[in-house]
Amino acid sequence: CRPVSPKRAYRLGLDHLTGDELAGWSRTIELRKHGVGESVVCTLRYLTSADVPAMMELQQHVKEWLSNVDLFRPVSEERHRAYLANRGSAAGAFHDGKLVAYGASQYAVPPEENQGQAIGVDVDALGLVCQLEGTVVKPDFRGFQLARLLTEMRLVRAERHGYPIVVATISPFNGPSLGSFVPNGFLVKGLREGVGSLLRYYVSLDLRYDAVPLDDTVIEVATHELVVQRQLFATGWWGFQPQIGERQLSMRYARFRLGELASGAGHGEASSGRGGDVAAMVARREPEASYPRREDGLAMTGKA
Repeated sequence: CRPVSPKRAYRLGLDHLTGDELAGWSRTIELRKHGVGESVVCTLRYLTSADVPAMMELQQHVKEWLSNVDLFRPVSEERHRAYLANRGSAAGAFHDGKLVAYGASQYAVPPEENQGQAIGVDVDALGLVCQLEGTVVKPDFRGFQLARLLTEMRLVRAERHGYPIVVATISPFNGPSLGSFVPNGFLVKGLREGVGSLLRYYVSLDLRYDAVPLDDTVIEVATHELVVQRQLFATGWWGFQPQIGERQLSMRYARFRLGELASGAGHGEASSGRGGDVAAMVARREPEASYPRREDGLAMTGKA
């Protein structure tokens, strides 16, 4: 189990730009679908209020396409406009001039909505929280890593605006979304019943710190095993690596502390817990090195 860096997947070269430079930034990039060889050319840029109609149209299109709408939570036009006016930002991808993917983020989250409280963020630090809304991708453009790129764009801009603690919620049964967030430095830190009684993971990262494993012990749990996972979270275990199989989705857990980044941003300590009782409930508990490594990354057949 290796240290988890919140910036390990950065590939767009945005982290050296100022806030003003980011606002006007765009890039046209050729993307290849994993394991297929098919490619597509998209232009990435940050969105403005003029893009809201296209965002709403794409959101509705994706909702109608999904076979399981429980995996998707629509966002109102009013909320999108609030993000783009002064409470957040959004990043989008365009193909032939049409919006094919976007993701929004919220800053200055009010206390009654602030998800940082659920994952143990100190009260004094709740004002540093940025919350990510789900990424919306047109079906024909799934598999090109657009969600990862749009997440990177939002992370960079959140940090520029002074919101280094980033939180999102994801269905434990949405493998592609977990595959977009968790390998990018996010850790699974809790479960919640919400959004119309639908289950969600809390995933989070702090852009100021690496997460350093306390030891080599790794526990793998199927995402539907809720009792075990709740006890893992309660005793300081965080999910760091989804395992997507044809019939089952599981998550690997380890205990972490927050270590100082090379930039000297500071350091903190995660609540590690002992977790001995939880480990006994899980059939497999062994060092990560003993797990076979997947050669196909996080590919998944069927609708994403």
